[in-house]
Amino acid sequence: MLTMTADDDRSTATSALRDVAITLGLTLLIAVAAQVRLYLPGTPVPVTLQSLAVILAGLWGGGGRGSAASALYLALGAGGLPFFADLSGGAAILMGPTGGYLVGFLVVPAMVAWLSRDASGRRRGWPALVAIGILAHAVIFAFGLPWLKFIAGLDWPATIAAGLLPFLAGTVIKSVISAGFAGR
Repeated sequence: MLTMTADDDRSTATSALRDVAITLGLTLLIAVAAQVRLYLPGTPVPVTLQSLAVILAGLWGGGGRGSAASALYLALGAGGLPFFADLSGGAAILMGPTGGYLVGFLVVPAMVAWLSRDASGRRRGWPALVAIGILAHAVIFAFGLPWLKFIAGLDWPATIAAGLLPFLAGTVIKSVISAGFAGR
């Protein structure tokens, strides 16, 4: 028969509190990263550090806490807190040209957490982590580009020109940075 002691209760409570603290910290990291932005001509989508933060959420928080952080970020931003780029908030942001990219953030942390470990649970090496970062960005683009096309009324060449090509160099840079911070 299994019995719980007071030490087990404290350990469970401490673990739950730690999970909440990590999730909230990662949520704030994503929100702060959204404020580091650069607008490029010809695209309604700003360059931000959000995708880097979402990848780090998966690497640092694991699939559960990282995904919870992304979901909480979107919920709080959609609820009106100034968490999105330009200190904006509200559900209308999710209906705008960047909404698809933001929804892609829900998938990335769990994917990154899962792919970043080998079968024995050890963190993969730097080249693999860079590739995982690039794949994570590809997933974000897979959500973002169709939405941008629909919302902006663009054809595919214009969508690719506005929503993908300007971000390719940043994708590689952010993927390299995330791999460098993976074990920290």
